[in-house]
Formats: sequence, C-alpha cells, structure tokens
Amino acid sequence: MSIFTKHRKTRFLNTCASISDGALRLTTPEGERFEFGEGSDAAEMHVYDWSALSTRSLAQTFAAGLWDSPDLPTLTHVLLSNPHAFQVQLRASPKIPKGLGNEFFQPWLDPGMSFTSALFAPGETDLARAQKRNHDRILGMLAPGTRLLDVGCAWGAMAEHAANVGHEVTGLTQSAAQKGYADARLDGRADIRRQDPLRETAIYDNIVSLEQLNGLSPRLWGRYLASLRSRLAKGGRIVLQVVTAPRASHDSPSQAHLNGMIHAAGLQVRHSFAFAESYARTAAHWQDRLAKQSARLSHLGFDLELQREWRFALATRSARFRTGQNDVVQLALSHRASARSS
Repeated sequence: MSIFTKHRKTRFLNTCASISDGALRLTTPEGERFEFGEGSDAAEMHVYDWSALSTRSLAQTFAAGLWDSPDLPTLTHVLLSNPHAFQVQLRASPKIPKGLGNEFFQPWLDPGMSFTSALFAPGETDLARAQKRNHDRILGMLAPGTRLLDVGCAWGAMAEHAANVGHEVTGLTQSAAQKGYADARLDGRADIRRQDPLRETAIYDNIVSLEQLNGLSPRLWGRYLASLRSRLAKGGRIVLQVVTAPRASHDSPSQAHLNGMIHAAGLQVRHSFAFAESYARTAAHWQDRLAKQSARLSHLGFDLELQREWRFALATRSARFRTGQNDVVQLALSHRASARSS
C-alpha cells in the first residue's frame, strides 16, 4: 500500500469515526471490517479501491464502481445526516443525467409511468397503489367543472386518471417522446400537446402542476405561477405539487418564498399538505427497481455507469427527504379575491 493510499484510508476512517447520527459498517479493500456510530439499523459500505476516496465525490466513484452498498438509500441517509463528517465526499451534488428516452424509464417506474412523488399509506409497499392514491387525492381537491389542464403531463399518468373519471383533459409536455407515449395510452381521451406551458391561452376549471415548477429556472417561478392564474376560471382550483427546501436553492423554493410568489401572482392557498416521508419512500423504490432492472437496461444500451449515476442520485433524493433537506407540499390554490377584482 502506497503512502498516498495509507493517507486516504486513515483520513476516511477518521471521518467515519466522527459519525454522530446513525451507524455505518465499512468493509475495506483489504477485507477489514469497521463499525462506526450507534444504532441497530446500520448502513453498509464496501470499498473496493481506496481511490474511491480520492479527489472525486462519492457520487462519481460510485458510478465508476469503486464502492457499493446493499442498501444505498440507507447509506446516503447516514452520509447526509452527518454533513460535518462527509462534506468533502458530498461536495459535488449528484445531477441526474438528462435526455434519456422512454425506454430508460419504463423498466423501473410504476406501470403508470409517474415520475413524481407517490402517497404511501402506513406500512404500504406497493408503488403503483401509492401513485394512484396521490392522483385520487389530487382529484378530490379540484373545483366543480370538467375542463382540466395538466401542466407537465409527462407520460400521461395523471391525465389518464382524470380522463377516466370524466374530466376533459389537456396535457402539456415539451418532450416529443412523452407526447407520443401519452397519446398512445390515452387514445384520444385527452388532448396532449407538445407546448411551452407559458404559451397556453385557454381557460380551465382546474389546473394540475406536479413538480413542474422545480424544473424551471428560479427566475421563471413567479411568471409561471402568474401564467397559471391567468388560465384559471373564476371559482377554479390549481393543485400545485412542489419540492421545497428550508432555504431556497436553484431547483427548490423555500416555503416562505413559495408563499410570497403565490400571493404576488394573485393566488391564495386554500389547503396545504406536506408528505416528505412518502417522497423518501418513492425515490427509494425507484432506486431499488432500477437496480433490479440492470440487466434489461444494459441490453437496451444503457451502460452500468449511467445506471449507477441514476441510482446514487435517486438514493440521495430519498435521503434528502428523510433528513429534512427537502419537503414536498401539495397546495390547493384559488384566485385571491382582491387580485380578481382589481
């Protein structure tokens, strides 16, 4: 073992020794086993090469296969619960690679192809049922009237659910692949358009926007909310599902910031519901399902490094909701009376 490798090993063992929240079992490349922290539900980490603890982040070295864990969401939970210890290893936030087609997502999302948080009942393990529960809850928050706009409809899961109970659905996506998939599944029961939502001009009784705001640049958040208000009929409802953070970031507003933008857009909150634990479980399900579909994804041409990038990002997403670094809120919005009359 070179002096540089010994230094990496010593430094990482010292880092692990400072764990104050949770427990970690570490297996080294030499076959040594160490236990750190306290707790019966310990995370496990198997380091195959000490270069995994070099200048690269753990996200990068996991993608490269230099270390592994049998329960990645539990491990990332321990890492994020001890930021003082692992700030160097976590310095580069994992970014999910973009531009992948339907074939990548279909093997590991639920059969309805929802890529937003589900709503789990206590003890429930069925992802598809939890997604349906969330869609049912959203439909129950709507105002009377059948004209419904689904902004960022993706593969059409919410649009199909709404169409099945009698809504006249218009779905907007900017992806040609998603539009093709949604058109095929809905078979004329909804109008799916490939369109920028800011360019929509029709009026709707109800509008649903599931985590669409999080995909926009922060400079567009206020404009986006104002555009939703301008498309909403008198007496109508907007159901807005948004990922928030204690402090606003590049992809997540704080709750206070979001409330301020809602007010400025001429809207008011009628109902609010937070369900971070369900998002933690949703992302953990995705990570596990993706791992189990590895051979199929490889056959489709998606290499292991790409798959592992996604697995680490999804596990980290789960951990962020478990540790309170993110929350997800569902808001029922209506026109603010003073704004409507002005």
